Amino acid sequence: MLHEFIKNHDGIAYCLIRPDQKVGSTNRLQSLLEYHFHDNYKDLFTDRIVVIDGDLTKKDFFSKCSDLSIDTIINAAANVKHFSQSDDIEKVNICGVENLLEFSRNKNINFIQISTTSIGGDAYKTSRFNNTLLDENTFFFGQDLSNKYCYSKFMAERLCFEEALKGENIKIMRVGNLMGRESDGGFQINFDTNAFLNLVRSFCLIGQVPYNIMVNKIFMDSIDATAKSILLLATTPKENILLHPFNNHQVMVLDIFKVISEFGINVKSVESNDFNVGLKKVLSNHKNILYLNSLLQLDSADNMGFDNINNDLTISILLRLNYQFSIIDDDYLRKCIDHLCKIGFFDL
Repeated sequence: MLHEFIKNHDGIAYCLIRPDQKVGSTNRLQSLLEYHFHDNYKDLFTDRIVVIDGDLTKKDFFSKCSDLSIDTIINAAANVKHFSQSDDIEKVNICGVENLLEFSRNKNINFIQISTTSIGGDAYKTSRFNNTLLDENTFFFGQDLSNKYCYSKFMAERLCFEEALKGENIKIMRVGNLMGRESDGGFQINFDTNAFLNLVRSFCLIGQVPYNIMVNKIFMDSIDATAKSILLLATTPKENILLHPFNNHQVMVLDIFKVISEFGINVKSVESNDFNVGLKKVLSNHKNILYLNSLLQLDSADNMGFDNINNDLTISILLRLNYQFSIIDDDYLRKCIDHLCKIGFFDL
């Protein structure tokens, strides 16, 4: 997001970063920029990039920002853990948003919340919700929000909607299955927390995929195209509150494994019963359990596909802004898989 803003937009980016006594916030951000773009943008710090040490979960921090000239806040901060015994998820994903909204209200600042299609919760596992469409007009439809992460992002959206009803300028951007950059397949530095990638790696470890999963269709959203679309949508009228900036094209799982095979990783299509036998064999080695967590949490093959998610409204808005997402083709998949192979993601 910062890279897209610096390259294609004017203005100063104030970057809120949690303090790190060992490295320092500025050094941390420059290291991340160097990792992703081979350029730390050192010359732009102070003039266009201003680092602010702080913690959005602490209200007293915001008093230090009262004199800053800010017109828009984009909240991309989130605790993405799906399970936790403590309240760390709620602190960042709910309390942090509450504090940001209060600051935005007091300073008359536009607020953009980066949310997720995961607010659909576990409803996709339940037959009675199979016909429910999660689109730009859908929020609560009785979905199962027992997962802490899904619940926290849902509650953050609720806080945002409440502010919008009060007349504040609010936008909620639900992103989807974030993947490698369209330009070169490069992933975020925390690629190993990506649930879908871990699921793909699980199948590679077993060497098999059930036929009914192979024919699933999934969304894949390049992180650079997502960032570009969010900043474009940020310019839309106040009335456009809930938006879905994710690629509207889908790809079949079998096409992903076809490209993976080009890199010497062979995965066979098998019947479900044969797959279960293969899974048990791999699980007999306890060292493999760490790499199979995403698969073991998959209750149904249908959960790999997100057919009940729609973003036609957002796509029509982006078309009016002269932007459209690229088709997910083999070339893009090769870039992603090549990058993952180079960083050793499939080395188990």
